Amino acid sequence: MTGKAGEWDGRDWWMVGATFLAAIVFQLPIFDRWLALLDEGYVLQIADDINRGRVLYRDVVVDAPFPLAFELLAKWFRLVGTSVFSSRLLAMLFFALYASSFYCLSREVLRRTHALVFVWLILCYRVWAFPHWQFYSYSLVAASLALVAAAVLAASLRRASARLRLLGGVFLGLAIAAKQDYGAMVSIAFGLLFLLLPWVAGTRRPRLGAALLPAAQVTLGAFAVVLPVAAFFAWHGALPAMIQQTVVFPFSVMSEFDYTRLPDIRPFFTQDAALRQQIGSYFPSLPATLWWKSCAGCLVSGIGTSTLYTATPLVDMALKLLYWSPLAITAVAVVATASRFRHERGPVLAPRLRGQLVVLTLAIGFLAAFNKPRDWVHLMMIFPPILLALAMLVERFLEKAPPLVGRA
Repeated sequence: MTGKAGEWDGRDWWMVGATFLAAIVFQLPIFDRWLALLDEGYVLQIADDINRGRVLYRDVVVDAPFPLAFELLAKWFRLVGTSVFSSRLLAMLFFALYASSFYCLSREVLRRTHALVFVWLILCYRVWAFPHWQFYSYSLVAASLALVAAAVLAASLRRASARLRLLGGVFLGLAIAAKQDYGAMVSIAFGLLFLLLPWVAGTRRPRLGAALLPAAQVTLGAFAVVLPVAAFFAWHGALPAMIQQTVVFPFSVMSEFDYTRLPDIRPFFTQDAALRQQIGSYFPSLPATLWWKSCAGCLVSGIGTSTLYTATPLVDMALKLLYWSPLAITAVAVVATASRFRHERGPVLAPRLRGQLVVLTLAIGFLAAFNKPRDWVHLMMIFPPILLALAMLVERFLEKAPPLVGRA
């Protein structure tokens, strides 16, 4: 299996299915572990309220999110029963969709074998992204739908297909309907890509109508979802409350909250007292839950009292690098892709270059959606597209490196 980046064949469709099944199997031992009483219970209770005949925003106050994730879970409950266990099954299916979409996207910029390695990293990420990928949430739904949209739009560039552009726009609209910041930022990023690409890719200036058509098709697909959602709540007399709770409240009230922000770069080589005061927000949630305090019989124990943490700045340095790396990686990817675009532009874009533009657009969209609180939970929601941009850079380096270095 040595398929070139950006060049699909029949085996890749088998790999998409295999990735979906592998993600299910990978989650089976852990999907029903732990319980998030506040965040998880909040989503499940609202879905149950819908099934009791209540209308979101009018009868149930929803602080910020758009409705799709709640409505999907309510319908799922009607199908398989209302329980935490059944919601975890749906979360497992959404992550499988997420992972298989990442295989599709990684094949745009990576060789097949490297794409499979990247998918394995995404499965490992699923564990370390605890807790918000452990249970069903609107963030999980929105991120998964945004990835599906990116994979469809990448295929639309590969095939020059108007239908796929419309379908990609529909999935962007679904992502917006699940969580407005992820969905909107990724939608704006792809809208700009399809708007600008006809003007910068070719060697001749395009006709205005032909140049605007791809972006218009993507936008039309998104509006085909968003407008009926708004019409539904308007019909039920809930639109003013929806605007108040999902638009006014986030911008006027939540913007004033003292949320966690990115840790300051300085001081870098010494312990940072400000970072350590909020270490519970910045530190990876899984080891913080299991190993921060004494853990009898655990492989790791007492991180909070260890010499590494109390006597060195290494933890501070690692966390600062981790939190600032999305900005650095995306900036380097922009420069590298712009350089390649300048040398390879023409009437028809090379397959690899098309994929790089899609991956970069997706990374920029998620980075733009990295709002406060900028803590571990929310960092993990936007990190995987950045990780794919990093893999794209590594792949390019390996192509130019000596064979021995590349194999290592």
